Amino acid sequence: MAAPPNLIAVVGPTAVGKTALAIALARRFDGEIVNADSRQVYTCMDIGTAKPTPAERRSARHHLIDIRQPHSPISLGEYLPLARESIEAITARGKLPILCGGTGQYVWALIEGWEVPRVPPDPAFRARLEHRLAAEGAGALWQELRDKDPDRAATVDSQNPRRIIRALEILCATGNPVDATGKSPAPPYRCLVLGLTADRIPLYERIDARFDSMMADGLLDEARRLDAAGYELGSGALSGVGYTELGQYLADAMTLDEAVSRSKTRTHRLVRRVATMEFTKMHGAGNDYVYVDARAMPERDWNDLSRAISNRHFGVGGDGLILVMESDVADLKMRMFNSDGSEGAMCGNGIRCFAKYAIERGIVSSSAQQVTVDTLAGVRTIVPHYAGSTVHSARVSMGLPRLAPSEIPVDLDPAIAGQTGPVINYAVHPGDFRLFLTFVSMGNPHAVTFIDQPVEEFPLHNIGPLVERHPIFPDRVNFEIVNIREDGNLDARVWERGSGETMACGTGACAIGVASRLLGHTGDRVAVSLPGGTLDIEWDGAGEVYLEGPAAEVFSGVWTE
Repeated sequence: MAAPPNLIAVVGPTAVGKTALAIALARRFDGEIVNADSRQVYTCMDIGTAKPTPAERRSARHHLIDIRQPHSPISLGEYLPLARESIEAITARGKLPILCGGTGQYVWALIEGWEVPRVPPDPAFRARLEHRLAAEGAGALWQELRDKDPDRAATVDSQNPRRIIRALEILCATGNPVDATGKSPAPPYRCLVLGLTADRIPLYERIDARFDSMMADGLLDEARRLDAAGYELGSGALSGVGYTELGQYLADAMTLDEAVSRSKTRTHRLVRRVATMEFTKMHGAGNDYVYVDARAMPERDWNDLSRAISNRHFGVGGDGLILVMESDVADLKMRMFNSDGSEGAMCGNGIRCFAKYAIERGIVSSSAQQVTVDTLAGVRTIVPHYAGSTVHSARVSMGLPRLAPSEIPVDLDPAIAGQTGPVINYAVHPGDFRLFLTFVSMGNPHAVTFIDQPVEEFPLHNIGPLVERHPIFPDRVNFEIVNIREDGNLDARVWERGSGETMACGTGACAIGVASRLLGHTGDRVAVSLPGGTLDIEWDGAGEVYLEGPAAEVFSGVWTE
């Protein structure tokens, strides 16, 4: 078997000197450069994307620059065969291919041999989904993708409509689920990756000087020409730094000085977030998450990051990752990912810590009496409780419980599946066990069972996975075991889908409170004691469920990549 071709990949943050190094390597080792920058593939965007100058292109041959117009987006599935063809042709000429650019998805897809179906854009299909996107939101489209191809959905950002629509487009065209990150069984290249870095302050100075040079070279005129040609600055290919801000200047939304300053600041943030990522580990009753302010971060594979950062041996350790993002309908948006990388809709313990994080870091008012948070389960309101300036606990409106089988969702006998009321004490047989489950959705599915033995004696690690993946649950399920104490309150343990047993689960405690009231075990208020602490649940049998419990910070640090 022939050895795979050689390849050098030059990567690193913007303005660090990738192009200069790639050209030097090409001249020294008789190489040619393959572009891996997602903006430099477009024509008419020369200055703002820092394309190699004509002189630089004469000194070393470049490939995949100026191959598309800005209104014609290029997908990863289209880029990869073009890049592979370029690498193959360079190798066939006896020269060394050098991959250069800052678009990580392009670089790693090539190096790891990702297999992505090459499906041409379908304008009519996209127009239909764009109409649905405007009417229903990205969450509805992502849910459709998850229903049709759950493995693919787990790799797609549920708030990135472009990637969702593309995944559905591929699924529709091929008729088969696809794994967008399927890798070749063997590395396709013998690759040397050269990662460039620089101290932060000198790099910021280089970024600022480069942007000033871009302005002096005519970036504003370039933006004007694009605007006059009918391209929307700040959208699609032109959503990058500089074009967005200058578009706002041309629309009289800010001054030129503001546009320049914001472009530099935004680039600083992108570099800071790419090179290192500040995080804070927090927990609510032992249910621990890693929190990241992602408002100014570029899009990335959050699913993969959650798996890495949640690892308790090789990462920070936690039940998952929670992101702070901007929202159009609430103070902030919360996105949460389980430790297995799957995205969850809501976390009661996580959202209390989310409010503490936002308040104590000045993202919202440091004396806020309530914080509204946009989640996949809807907008939630958190009322913080203070000790001085520190948030020590919070009360959360968790929304209405959903009880009909179709809302959980759970696939039951036809005679039961169509009912609109709750399903209580439904018998299932995981393994050799017989359990009686009551189903509750708090924006995520729960199955609650009451047992006579102490909860610590129940073989949760054996039964939990069987219930989580029981065939009646199309989206898997969170599983709670509960014992009623003599004082009328509840002891419980939780098996969370995607995470396994956790110290506590806010939505799980709410589901327990709802199920307990439905079964007549408790009244409107109940304390649920979990391994990590006690959570107070209130539900009057008709309205919203309220959750109250602690929020604590563990430590902060920097995640380096």
